[in-house]
Amino acid sequence: MDRLPILPLGQLVVYPHVVLPMALADPHAVQLIDEVVQGNKRLLLGIVKPLAGGEPPEGAVMHARPDELYEVGTLGSVVRMLKLGDGSVRVMVQGLERARLVDVGPAEHWLVAGYQTLLSGAPEDARTEALKRTVQAQFSRVIDIAPYLGEELHEVLAGITDGSKLADFAAANLDLALPAKAELLSIDDVNRRLERLAELLGQELQVLEVGTQIQEKVKSRLDANQREYVLREQLRVIRQELGEDDGDDELTDLGKRLEEGGLSAEAKKVADRELKRLRQMSPQSAEYHVARTYLEVFATLPWGRTSEDRLDLKAAREILDRDHYDLKAVKERILEYLAVRTLNPQARGSILCFVGPPGVGKTSLGQSIAEALGRRFTRVSLGGVRDEAEIRGHRRTYVGALPGRIIHALQRCETRNPLLMLDEVDKMGADVRGDPTAALLEVLDPAQNGSFVDHYLEVPFDLSGVMFIATANSLAPIPDPLLDRMEVLTLPGYTPGEKLAIAKRFLLPRQFKETGLTPERASLADAALERLIAEYTREAGVRQLEREIQGVLRKAALEVVEGRAGAVRISMKNLEKYAGQPKVHSEPRGRRRHRPRVDTGGRRHHVHRGDPDAGEGPDHLDRAARGRDERVGAGGVEPVAGARRSPRHPARCVHADGRALARPRGGGPQGRAVGRDHDGHRARVAVVPAPCAPRRGDDWRADAARPGAPDRGAQGEADGGRARRGQHRDRAGPQPERHHRGTRRGEEAARDQAG
Repeated sequence: MDRLPILPLGQLVVYPHVVLPMALADPHAVQLIDEVVQGNKRLLLGIVKPLAGGEPPEGAVMHARPDELYEVGTLGSVVRMLKLGDGSVRVMVQGLERARLVDVGPAEHWLVAGYQTLLSGAPEDARTEALKRTVQAQFSRVIDIAPYLGEELHEVLAGITDGSKLADFAAANLDLALPAKAELLSIDDVNRRLERLAELLGQELQVLEVGTQIQEKVKSRLDANQREYVLREQLRVIRQELGEDDGDDELTDLGKRLEEGGLSAEAKKVADRELKRLRQMSPQSAEYHVARTYLEVFATLPWGRTSEDRLDLKAAREILDRDHYDLKAVKERILEYLAVRTLNPQARGSILCFVGPPGVGKTSLGQSIAEALGRRFTRVSLGGVRDEAEIRGHRRTYVGALPGRIIHALQRCETRNPLLMLDEVDKMGADVRGDPTAALLEVLDPAQNGSFVDHYLEVPFDLSGVMFIATANSLAPIPDPLLDRMEVLTLPGYTPGEKLAIAKRFLLPRQFKETGLTPERASLADAALERLIAEYTREAGVRQLEREIQGVLRKAALEVVEGRAGAVRISMKNLEKYAGQPKVHSEPRGRRRHRPRVDTGGRRHHVHRGDPDAGEGPDHLDRAARGRDERVGAGGVEPVAGARRSPRHPARCVHADGRALARPRGGGPQGRAVGRDHDGHRARVAVVPAPCAPRRGDDWRADAARPGAPDRGAQGEADGGRARRGQHRDRAGPQPERHHRGTRRGEEAARDQAG
């Protein structure tokens, strides 16, 4: 058996029928090639195994040991050799046959071994042909995709018909791992070799196709980014030429604002994460603008900006007295709050709720309180709000999502401790979108609003520094849990005397300024103002009175401008010339008055009485009751007909069966107090005497009324109030003489004296 020198090769496999160039620099390898060229030019090309799981060194590995070589190598010959000046050589080696290395051992400076050639003597069959076609198709696809293979290989591939040569040619040009290449070299059966090669080609195709897809995506993205970069650079140069340079980068400026905004730890963590995502987005994407708007809300919120409270009681009292007349209870409550804050700056005040009819100055009082405290004032109108998201905000998953009204109001005022007025809290509703009054429970609870979470922000925001003041016209629509969180301060309607003082102090100067008149050109006498109040307005506030004053001054301005008068003096006598006919008339006789609760701004209600002797019996009164269902506040009065005098109580009118002549509308002997109003109780006082007069033959006064229920004692006085009761007594004109027990007996006393 011939023994030939072995040239151990690392990371290189020479297949039969393949010519491969090599560069050798090792002196022993150069010496080996010299001896081979001088002899029969044949040598064994061995394959060095990977060392300890790693790759062997490239080129000739002359120090390899016999056990470090694969069992199967290649019998080859040196086709050409070229020596270089540095001592290295360039050789062209051609593989001849597969050879199994036998009895490998050292000899001088390299290894030598015997060999056995591995020949595939089996003839090709149909299976071989099918495998050949599969390998040709796969390798042709690899040539098209693989960047390391040239297009000229298609021509070489088309000229190969032998299965063994096809397998060796494909394996020699594929970028396979060294163990896979050594495995293909060791398989002598053509069919088995083609099957294994088809498997390796399939794996290589998958890797190449995935890599091609990734490269195409990267290339398209790079092309788009390159195009965008070029356009932006051109745009920047154009703006610079026009002097419209934007300056710093917008995202850098946004990040700086977020850094200086004083965000809480949790909010800063969320903002940093969103800003990092925003920097990686394309400005043309829809998500970019959503994230940008979200961060803008973070940057504009006053996380740490506060205003310093003005704790000057004297200045606060002057401001409140300057802007508002009377309202002593409310003013005292604000001064008490300032006194507590002076002693304890960390004290949390209660949530105030101003309740009163329209036009009594609830909103303007809030503005004066903000000025007295030195805080910024902002107002949130809740009238007609039916969606819970108006309070808590929309979640960012919705298109066009925005924060709620509370957060938006804080964005406007730019401080964390403003005076926030929640206007018209009694006019909120509820539907399928939620109950906004339930969302307000967290906002108006001092124990919870320190970590209020808006659905849009999704991070807690501290509302404990905000001073909330709510306004309402009535307490009836406000749910009990929400009302329990607020301290109610009632602003009742003004008396005629108070209206006169307000008109002289506030309304007249403002309307003089609006109409452009001066006190020298026009004047309105006190008596004229009193008549405007009594005969042209009937309201709890002063809005209608201000409109009447404005109308009078407009007509005076017309006379002045047309030159018909140099100065206009309006008195009670010529008031109708400027104000027209009186709009409020006195009630006719034959009615009993009932005055409803004054804090709703209502007026007195009238109860008709019937005379059975004149045919106004039970049926007539029942029809009148159905036709004149005069509701009083939340309750009402249900007149009952067919009355007679009670023998035991002549002053009480009862039915023939002993039932009371009038009763409050609603269930129970006292009636039902709906919405915290007890107008049914008050109505009973007015109704009871009314039908008794025809039975007794008395012509009772039509202007007699009493606030409160007849069986509630002093509480009836507290409900109506002595000052408000005087307002209606003034409208009724001169009163008869009172009995010491409080009943009106003046007319009876006069008849007794005459008789």
